[in-house]
Amino acid sequence: MVPLGDQDQVYDAYLAGKWISPMHPQIVRDDPGDCPICGMDLVSTEQYGYTTDPVPQPEVLVVPRSAVLMTGSTSLVYVETEQGRFEIRPIKLGPLLRNEAVILGGVAAGERVATSGNFLIDSQMQLAGKPSLIDPQRAIARTPVQEGPLTLEAAESQWIKGPTGEKLEQIYRVYAALVTRLAEDEVPTEAEVDAALGLAEQLANAADFPEPLRVIALQLAQDVAHLHHRPLEEAREQFKTVSGHILRLASAARGENAATELIHYYCGMVPSGSADWLQVTQPTANPYMGSKMLRCATYENLLTLPPPPMEQDDNQK
Repeated sequence: MVPLGDQDQVYDAYLAGKWISPMHPQIVRDDPGDCPICGMDLVSTEQYGYTTDPVPQPEVLVVPRSAVLMTGSTSLVYVETEQGRFEIRPIKLGPLLRNEAVILGGVAAGERVATSGNFLIDSQMQLAGKPSLIDPQRAIARTPVQEGPLTLEAAESQWIKGPTGEKLEQIYRVYAALVTRLAEDEVPTEAEVDAALGLAEQLANAADFPEPLRVIALQLAQDVAHLHHRPLEEAREQFKTVSGHILRLASAARGENAATELIHYYCGMVPSGSADWLQVTQPTANPYMGSKMLRCATYENLLTLPPPPMEQDDNQK
C-alpha cells in the first residue's frame, strides 16, 4: 500500500506558496515579480493546482507493473491461491507509476500475485483450456451449459458420527448464510467465506470422512476461497460450483445429530444455466436472481435424512 492523493489536489513542498514564470517554468521565486528572461509577470503556483498545505494521502493498493497483463480494455493478474497454483483475476487498473500499478479492484491487500513468468503461466492455462489472457471467458464459454437441475447419485446417504459429523452440519449452515447474502444482492463477507473455507479444509483432512467426500470437500475449499473478492455477478457465477459441491455432500452424508431435511432448488430462468442451490429452510430465496426474482424456483426436491442405522442383535455380534 502506498499514499496517493486525489487527482485534483497536488502538494509539492518545493512549489508550495511560490511564484513561477508561465513561459519559463524553471524560474521559481518566493515573491511575485517579473521573469528575468521574458519579463512576464510571475504567476502563483496555486493557479496551476498546487496547494500551499499538505493534502491527505489515503493509501492505495499497488502491485509491481510486471504483474499486470493487459489486452485491449482488459487488465489481468495471476493470483496465487495456494503454493504453485494460480488463477487469472480481472482487475480494475488505476494510475501506472514508474515501477508499480495502482489496483482499484479485483485484488485484496495480502494476496500474492505473479510478478514474473506470467506469460509462461498464461500459456499453460491456454493449453489446459482455462481462462487466459487471450480470452478470459473462453473456458467458461466452452463449458457445456447444464440443462435442468443437477442430477445427484441415487446412492443411500450415510450418517457421519462425532466431531466430523458436527462440522458437516456446520458447513451446511454456513453455506445457508452465503445463499441468504447473495439472495439479498450482496457479496458474502470475508468472515462468512472464511468460515466455509475452514470447515471445508477440516473435512478434507478428516481421517474418518469417506475418501470420495474428502475430495469433494477439498474442491469446495478451492472454489469458495475467494468468493468475497469478486463482484456480485461473478460471485453468483462462482457460487454455482460451490453449490454443486455442497449438494453432492448433502446427498451423500449428514451428521449424526442432523434433525432437519434439506431442500434442493433449481431456477431455470437464470440465463447461464446450472443454477442449483440448497436451502435449510423455506421460503425460497434465489441467490442467483436476488431481488429480481427472489422466489423463483422451477424445481424443488427434499433431501431426506438417512434411515436410522440398523441395530445388531446379540447373534450378529
